[in-house]
Amino acid sequence: DAVRICNENELFNGTSNTTFTPDMKMTRAMLAQVLANADGYNKAEYTGSSFKDVDANAWYASAVEWASKTGVTSGTGNGKFSPDTLISREQLATMLQRYAQYKGMDITTEAPIDSFVDANDVSEWAEKGVKWAVANGVIKGSESNGILYLKPANNAMRSECAQMLSNFLYIDPVYE
Repeated sequence: DAVRICNENELFNGTSNTTFTPDMKMTRAMLAQVLANADGYNKAEYTGSSFKDVDANAWYASAVEWASKTGVTSGTGNGKFSPDTLISREQLATMLQRYAQYKGMDITTEAPIDSFVDANDVSEWAEKGVKWAVANGVIKGSESNGILYLKPANNAMRSECAQMLSNFLYIDPVYE
């Protein structure tokens, strides 16, 4: 359902005319493009590049520039965005929280994450974003043998990104 919802709302392009490739891992550039699509950005308004590792002619350049100008991303340090780097689940949560802030939503609500056995694996810089995502139903965790995991450092797959975006933008009544 999440993939269908994201497809119907033109957030994602497929990997071909007939495939989505749900298990493909997301890159930072892909996520910037998806969030820019969610915002309905005007590609022509975002030219050039604020990051030294983003070619202004790359397919994702305008989306990365949009993400930079709106505060959705500040890059990875040293003037870089790292567009081809795979995005972790905690980075995804943090960028979604920043997107919510950009949209004027309340980002102060946080939930404890102690019920997840890997809560201590959440990076300090990502803790607020992950707690916000849990509090707002964006992340519900994944269960294995009755144990609930956040998997914060795992690379986010396209299907996981679609689910989190669907939870955030279309299903959770907090944001409707």
